[in-house]
Amino acid sequence: MNSKQVLLQKLKKQYIVETGSRDSYSELVTRFSDKKLKKSLSFIAEQEIEHMQDVTKMIDLINNYKKEVRVKKSNFNEDSVANALSSINALLLVGIIDSYLNKSMLFVKKVIEKNNVLYVSFNKMPSFIKDSFESHKVALSKIKFISCASIDSGNYISIRPEDLTQLSITLTEETQKKKGTIVIVDNVTSFSTFHPPERITKFVSVINDKARGGQFKVVWLAVSDADEKGVIERIAPICDKEIKL
Repeated sequence: MNSKQVLLQKLKKQYIVETGSRDSYSELVTRFSDKKLKKSLSFIAEQEIEHMQDVTKMIDLINNYKKEVRVKKSNFNEDSVANALSSINALLLVGIIDSYLNKSMLFVKKVIEKNNVLYVSFNKMPSFIKDSFESHKVALSKIKFISCASIDSGNYISIRPEDLTQLSITLTEETQKKKGTIVIVDNVTSFSTFHPPERITKFVSVINDKARGGQFKVVWLAVSDADEKGVIERIAPICDKEIKL
C-alpha cells in the first residue's frame, strides 16, 4: 500500500467518525424540548457536517492528484451516464467515498449542458457544494439549490431534513416551473440519519412515479461505503437503472 492509499484509508476512517458524531448530535436534538439546548445541539451537528465536508474535499483533492492517470484507468464516462437519462426517468448512481464527489461533479457538469438542474443537498452545506462546482468549472447559472443541511436562508430553498413531505411538495412545485428539469439528490444514503429505510424507500418511490409522469427526471446519488442500513439495496429495484460511478 503506497502513501496515497494509506492517507485515503485514514481519511475514510475519519469520515466515518465525523458521520457518527453528526448522527449522535442529530439524534439528541430530537430527544430534548428545551429550545436553547436544541439550538446548541443543532449547531454542533452542523459543525460535524462541515467536518465531513472538509474530509470529503481532502479525499477529492488527493484523488485528483495526477488526474490524467486516474482517468485512463477509470471506466466511468460522464457522457454515457448523462445519455442514459434520455431514455429513463429515475437513475441511481452509486459511488464510493474515495471518488464519489469528483465523478458526481463531472456528471453534473455534463448534464447542465442541455438541462436545468434542481440540486438537493441533504448532508452538505450549499457553500461547500458551490465551491466544489466552481472548482470543477460547473456553471451555477443553470442550477437551483435545495438544502436540507442548513437552516440559514440564502440563495437556496431550505427544508428540514426530517420533513420529506415538504421536500416532495417543493420538488413538485419547482419542477412545474421549468419542464424537463433534472433533479439531483445528493445523497440518498444520508437520509438514514433521520429516516428508517422503509420511509426512504417510500419517498424514492413517490418521486420516481412523479418523474415517470413526464414532468422531470431524477438522479439519486448514493455512497455505498456509508450505506449501513441497506438503502441502496432497497431503492435500486424501483429505479429505472443503476450505474456504478
